This record gives sequence, structure tokens and C-alpha cells, in this order.
Amino acid sequence: MDKKVAILSWYNYDNYGTVLQAYALEQVIDKLGYEAYHIDYSPYKRVNISYDENIIKKSIDRVNQKIRNRLIEDKQRKIKFIDFRKNFLRLTDKCVIQSDFDKLNSIFSTFVAGSDQIWSPFLFDDRYFLDFVRENNKKIAYAPSLGVETIPYEYLKVKYQEHLANFDCLSVREKQGSVILSDILKRDVIVVLDPVFLLSKDEWNSLIPRTKDEEYILAYFLGNNKNNIRKAKKYAKACIKN
Repeated sequence: MDKKVAILSWYNYDNYGTVLQAYALEQVIDKLGYEAYHIDYSPYKRVNISYDENIIKKSIDRVNQKIRNRLIEDKQRKIKFIDFRKNFLRLTDKCVIQSDFDKLNSIFSTFVAGSDQIWSPFLFDDRYFLDFVRENNKKIAYAPSLGVETIPYEYLKVKYQEHLANFDCLSVREKQGSVILSDILKRDVIVVLDPVFLLSKDEWNSLIPRTKDEEYILAYFLGNNKNNIRKAKKYAKACIKN
């Protein structure tokens, strides 16, 4: 049991950063001589607990923009994410009800709250604060993100204080997150690297399939920025000519 470590983080969303940070953290823990597993927990939905009209409006605007740009889910893309998780992530049994989480305490003695915005006040979920872990087991936070400049509600500050008071080791991904939690908890919360930066270039390259020798340019953009896409194509054509 002492050699097994359970990670609770977002891994099941089809987002490159989300999946790669999960993979990286598992690899790093394994290299330390442990055997890391991701807790197979997928909330039915991530609830935005804020009723700020501006936030709700922005969310609606984003959905409408996706519809306008026809950014409908790409089935092939989804299949690739599923395959990656299946082939490269080690998972526990699925955890849905309280008894599922209770069982983990007899399998693991160390639990890690992983990276990504799992501690966002607008997507608050007690599970990601390891609320199910028994007192005799260790709780560690490695590079979670709050993703905000301030905690908007006082009652949420109390929740953070209650949940994080008994962590054995605390760290966050951003300086502002450290400032926020250090103030709430009255203890130092260190800033550490996102797990993706803990693996070497060669380790990441080992994941890239080498099926063709032809040259290519990889461009990765958030959203459907047509100007960026146009510039990338123009640059690619220029490279071909040269």
C-alpha cells in the first residue's frame, strides 16, 4: 500500500493541457519509485456556483460563438483523447458514491490533489480537496490552480480554510494562488511548476509517432482565430518555397 499513490485531478476532459498534466504527474511520481493511479472520478457536471451576471453572460457568449463557428465536437479528436487515456493513464476503479471513495483509503496511504484549475472557486467541488481521505493518510497538493485573482465570497474562504488546514504539503501553480491561500491559511504555500515541465524534451518526444519523414508545422490556437490560421498557412507556404 505504501508504494501506491492516488492522484485526483482533471484528466477526463478533452483538453490537451488537462490530459498532458495528468500524464506528466503520473510519470514523475512513478520515477520517484511509487506507482501512481488517477482516481476515476468524473463529476456529472462542473457547477459554476457563482451567480455573477457577467460570468453567466460570458459563458453564454462562448457557447453561442462556438455554434456560430461550427466548432462542434470532432469525433476523431475525441477518439484520440480516449485512446491516449486508455493507453497512457493508470486508473483506479470508478468512484461515484461515498463508499467508492472510502475504499481508496484501504488501498492508498498517500493522496495527491493534482494540477489544473481543480480549486477554482467557480467550479468548486469538495472532492478535489480530498475531503474523503482519512486522517491517518497523507494529503499532498501539487500545482493545483485557482485560476482567479481573488476568492469572490467569504463563505468560500471558510471552505478553503477547512479543507486545506490538514494537508501535509501544499503547493500551487501560480503566484496569485499562493498569495490567496497563504493569506487564508496563515501559512506559506509554495509555487511549483506545472507537471508538464517536469518531463524532459526527450520524454515528450517519445510519445510522438514517427510515421513519416515529411516536414510539417504544428500550430495550436485557442478558439477559431482565422487571422492566426491565415498567418500560419502563409508561413508554411513561405517555408516550402525556400
